[in-house]
Amino acid sequence: MLDGISFGEIPTTRKEAEPMERILSCCGIVCSECPSYPTECAGCPALKGRVFWLDYVDADICPVYKCCLDKAVEHCGKCGEMPCERWTRYKDPNVSEEEGAAEREKRAAFLRQREESGE
Repeated sequence: MLDGISFGEIPTTRKEAEPMERILSCCGIVCSECPSYPTECAGCPALKGRVFWLDYVDADICPVYKCCLDKAVEHCGKCGEMPCERWTRYKDPNVSEEEGAAEREKRAAFLRQREESGE
């Protein structure tokens, strides 16, 4: 949930067939599938955009999360500017440009699908 805006969290299952809640961020990252979740990071929705990697950049809140708040949209798929420069400026420094571009396209496609399905 993004300050009162539902993200339409979808239940899924783990390999062990235990139920696990799927945590979705506004930028298309599935927080619950991230290697940093839940030890380093509880997920963008739970932290209201104050994620662990902010320690490494000059920001108090994730700029993508803040943009969604400012525009009152639940995810970037509801914005005609997606993907915007925030997606490239705040990328994982451990991945190549090609890997980063592929990941951004994957997230953008996921968010477009969410928007088309009404999620």
